[in-house]
Amino acid sequence: MSHFEKFDPNSYRILERPLSQLLIDDLIAGSWTIEEFVSKYGIDKQDIRNVLNPLMDDASVFKEGYIPRRIIPNDQNGHRTSYRYSFIPIPIQARIFDPSLGFSLLKWSDILQDEDIPISAPYEVKKEDYFQNLTSYWGIPEDKILNHFNSEKTLFVNTVYGPLPVLSNPILYQQILDKFTQSTETLAQKSYKRIFSTEYRYYWAFLNQGPGSITDLRYCVVKLHDILEYCREHTLVQEYRRFQEINRNLLKMITLNPKMTSLPPAERPQKTTKWTQKIQKTEFNKDLQQQTLQTISDPIIAPKNCDDNMDPNPLIHSIISSLHSSDLKVKIEAIEQLSNLKTDEALNLLHQEVFRCNQAFAVYATECISTFPLSRTPEVLADILHSVPHPKARVTAAQALSGLNTQASVMALEKGFSDYNTQVREACVRSLGIIGSPLAIKILKNHMETENSVVVREAIERILNQ
Repeated sequence: MSHFEKFDPNSYRILERPLSQLLIDDLIAGSWTIEEFVSKYGIDKQDIRNVLNPLMDDASVFKEGYIPRRIIPNDQNGHRTSYRYSFIPIPIQARIFDPSLGFSLLKWSDILQDEDIPISAPYEVKKEDYFQNLTSYWGIPEDKILNHFNSEKTLFVNTVYGPLPVLSNPILYQQILDKFTQSTETLAQKSYKRIFSTEYRYYWAFLNQGPGSITDLRYCVVKLHDILEYCREHTLVQEYRRFQEINRNLLKMITLNPKMTSLPPAERPQKTTKWTQKIQKTEFNKDLQQQTLQTISDPIIAPKNCDDNMDPNPLIHSIISSLHSSDLKVKIEAIEQLSNLKTDEALNLLHQEVFRCNQAFAVYATECISTFPLSRTPEVLADILHSVPHPKARVTAAQALSGLNTQASVMALEKGFSDYNTQVREACVRSLGIIGSPLAIKILKNHMETENSVVVREAIERILNQ
């Protein structure tokens, strides 16, 4: 209809599929300007923008294995042309060796060394579990993953997402980085003006809420990389340092290291805006968001056996206020204060904190609980093992129970075999092996017949053979 001389601008153009789906196919196939989309579909520029702009900032795209990029490239005379948009596929090497993209885009290997975060050798972790996760997530055959691993020297770092690989040779990380940043075909997003205060509040909220899905993390990593590159290109030293500190805290959070430096207080961005409402209108987001996006914050679950009617003294009252602080450093200091008190009241508060906070803090609080020389400590650890929604906190509780050679702790570990998480069940096996009592050995033998995980069965066999 756009070819008619007297085209009516109020007419409707009928497409064979929703415009969002058509644009997605085009963006995957190559790079486009809005003008090119207008010419192809005969649709007004603003109508194209209304669909395209939300797609370029939609976290669901990351789950499907693409990175949305845009740039204003220069022409032959050095003058800037129109924005070009594209979805860049994540290379298979990145999907296997850097599923978060943090080691390639944010140089997490350097931070691991600076912060002295422990790294494990391959034989100390279960590579098979990682391979299975990759196959389930990306659909990559395990034999293909193994071939890639055999060609690279790989270590692992423990994270809230399970072990993630760390390459000894950084060349591959640089190649992945170059894929997204060097040529105009990769459309690195650098050219538009940034509002640092808004972006800083987003990252502050992300750190305060705790890690979400691996898709959420990848989205966060790419956006943070773009900010750091923008600051570097425009020589914004102070802002660069500010966001680099966020980068460090992000890595510490996912590696279960709650000893983070504090961030200045900031208001959380509003959950619903006109911009987010536009995103929700696109069919692409509706279809994929239901399948891929997970909630970032964990539900608040009231722990058992905790007295909600405590009348705290001034010190306890101050600590309770600090536990609800938005300042991460203040929260850590409050947990440490409770740990040092070693009272029944402090134990109750830490017990509640394990259920209330994100996974990194829940692990730290559980570690503190394990140091309490109280008769109720095994009962609290057992409740954490059986009820807390954070798998790493349940693993920590199972490990702590290994130092308590009582029948109650043994029975709590046996109940832990019903956990859906393989790492939790394996931690229960190891703890029972450390206890080594006749009852613990009997439980291991009985569970050997019903355990469906090869990893857990092998752990039981090693203990029984010793």
